[in-house]
Amino acid sequence: MQQASPDPHPALRMTLRQAFDAYYRSDLEATARPATITKYRACLTCWERRTPDPEVGRIDNDCLASFRDVCQRDDLAPMTFNRVWTHLRSVLRRLGPNDSGNPQGMDILTRVPYVRLLRVELAFPRIATVEEIDRLYAACEKARLPRTCVPAPEYWRAAIVVLWNCGPRASDVFLLRPEEIDFEKRQLRFTARKSKRLQAIPLNETTIAHLRAIWSSRQFMFPLPKSVLEGSNGARGEWKRLQQIAGITPPLTFQALRKTCASLYTEHFGRDVASYLLGHAVPGVTATWYSNPTRQIVHAVNNLPQPESFKTAKTFCVWRPSRRTDFLFQPGSVCYRDRLIRLPPKPLAILQALVAAGRPLTTDELKRAAFWNDPGIRDRAIFRGLRQLRAGLAKALRLPEGWDPVRSDRFGSGGWILILPTAQGDAE
Repeated sequence: MQQASPDPHPALRMTLRQAFDAYYRSDLEATARPATITKYRACLTCWERRTPDPEVGRIDNDCLASFRDVCQRDDLAPMTFNRVWTHLRSVLRRLGPNDSGNPQGMDILTRVPYVRLLRVELAFPRIATVEEIDRLYAACEKARLPRTCVPAPEYWRAAIVVLWNCGPRASDVFLLRPEEIDFEKRQLRFTARKSKRLQAIPLNETTIAHLRAIWSSRQFMFPLPKSVLEGSNGARGEWKRLQQIAGITPPLTFQALRKTCASLYTEHFGRDVASYLLGHAVPGVTATWYSNPTRQIVHAVNNLPQPESFKTAKTFCVWRPSRRTDFLFQPGSVCYRDRLIRLPPKPLAILQALVAAGRPLTTDELKRAAFWNDPGIRDRAIFRGLRQLRAGLAKALRLPEGWDPVRSDRFGSGGWILILPTAQGDAE
């Protein structure tokens, strides 16, 4: 009597997307970012559009070769095809044989089908010149977005300086948190979002000055990071507009600035220094386990050539200098548009700090700026001084009823900013 053949595994009757959802997606959700899962789904969509979407048990070498040919006829870039196949192969390997090379294999497929990757002709990376960076830095003066507690010009200037000197990925720059910056040790310490590797990058004077200019106690150093990283709210378009103003063609991406940083460090200090700063692994047992490159890295960062535009005086201060010339401070009073305003010492010190900063100051920043000689002053005294300042300005300047001349920043950073009406009744 002939023995009946065993029923095939249910996974062999699934499509590739069904197999991904059933056997692979849960592991990704536990370890990977949501963007990674989105990439897998995009690769599965590419597969479904260019194949009959066969069952997993029917996918063989000929099927994959046909898929590659269709991708080439559709003028899909070789790098794109290679990326799609790499993601699809991960799903097939999960269903493949369990062996030393594939310890997570489920032994559903007897072998993983194969297709040769397409050859990729790598072009030289787009590198920004010093002249382009100078023009772009100057064009930031006309920036209008994003509208946050950080003035838009300073927002983009600080981002350019950090990318030039430190070379992190865009996600690491715009998701940088204030607590990841150590001004005393002069370094950035963060975990890279892509590699999950802890990075410690020394900071030079130029980078410190720009970061101090926008620093305050808030969630992100660069507020509204999603507007830049995901292109919403017009912030990504603002980056392109600034390059149009600067006359930069082809436009620079954030990755191009990262590549520029890598090229600069490679040219002046060697490839190992560039690899360390960009968070790439440096090969070799000595580099991995025995050598301490700290002094070499600090020397490289402090001696990296800086564009002339980075050295402008306005960036080398804790707060952005105010352009206002309508305040003239005197002992015990201030003259504003030919009006003498007498104020007690604390409100006068707060007003002077706000005028000098020219941007929102958090309570802690206000405390350090206005009462640097009294580090033990309490927040309660600061708030009392703010109330006295509001009342003094409202009375002396005859402000409209309900007008608040010292307002809390509306973007959630807790900053205080000075807003007075002009002669036409508009805010300035």
